Amino acid sequence: MSISSINFEAAYSNAELAEATNVLRDWLQRHPDLPFFTFDLICRELSDRMPAEYFNRVLLRLVAAGELKVNYRVKINEGEYSEESYDSLESIPECVFDSAFEPVDVDDSAKVPSYAPAK
Repeated sequence: MSISSINFEAAYSNAELAEATNVLRDWLQRHPDLPFFTFDLICRELSDRMPAEYFNRVLLRLVAAGELKVNYRVKINEGEYSEESYDSLESIPECVFDSAFEPVDVDDSAKVPSYAPAK
């Protein structure tokens, strides 16, 4: 994932979020091959550094500023998400396929936002 297109200024404009913004930016720089990331991944990887609420606030600011885009995916199991992304929760079908092309019934708890640079 190329984060060079992300302007983090919208998150840095809130001094309370500066540290969380630095942690997230540094983590994204260390994972350039990720095509997208999810909030649960951020929480799992960075929860020892900051409370999740700070990362959530950073993400919300970056989305509002148009720096990150949000799509939705289906969490199939720990660390595996649907290949296809969806523009809205309502557009997610009742069944998707996992990486072995096995059908997976989708319930609401499996629908998760995914983030990627908007540009």
